[in-house]
Amino acid sequence: MPFISSKLTSAVAERKAARTGGSSYLNPTGLGDGETVRFAPLGTASLTGWEAWLTTSEGKRKPCRFNDEPTVSELSERAKSEGGSFTDQYGNPSKPKLFIAFFVWNYEHQQVQLFQASQSSIVEQLENQLSDQEVAEDMESWDLELTRAGTGLDTRYTLMLKPGRRKRGGKLTAEGASAQAAWETAEAEGYNLEALLTGGDPFKAGAGLF
Repeated sequence: MPFISSKLTSAVAERKAARTGGSSYLNPTGLGDGETVRFAPLGTASLTGWEAWLTTSEGKRKPCRFNDEPTVSELSERAKSEGGSFTDQYGNPSKPKLFIAFFVWNYEHQQVQLFQASQSSIVEQLENQLSDQEVAEDMESWDLELTRAGTGLDTRYTLMLKPGRRKRGGKLTAEGASAQAAWETAEAEGYNLEALLTGGDPFKAGAGLF
């Protein structure tokens, strides 16, 4: 009998899947301490904007996103229209944070997901790595691997650029073919990043990607 039982392995896999897979969203905060997720950017563009968290009149928290950094008056108008206030759980003002969002292929769960990050360390690492000309000219040849270390205020994220699994020798691999087919289906169904700016569902037919 192995030291680590198959029962434990299956249970751990199910718990991780509940956080990072089986969902339409790939959220960095869903990773546990020491966990890593590997994914491939899909499409030809990402969405950049600003996100501020609103506390509704019922005490619930919801994200509000803007195309550009909102002014104090714009935040005030949005708060009135939403029936809430831009404050955190302690009543302090919520500060808008820069975010980036794009669709990805999650290798482990074999599905298209939407990746969004507003953590400054992740945003800065993405900008640094994906703005490289060699990478930008052939995104299908590259993957991203995100690792979380620590919890709470001690959380740190490390983003690594990896040789992609979708291509080998300039040709699509089996994994690449699966990712491409899934992405073509997503495009046909009208997946729309810009729906994030209006509080819509980016996985429902909209006005197209861009």
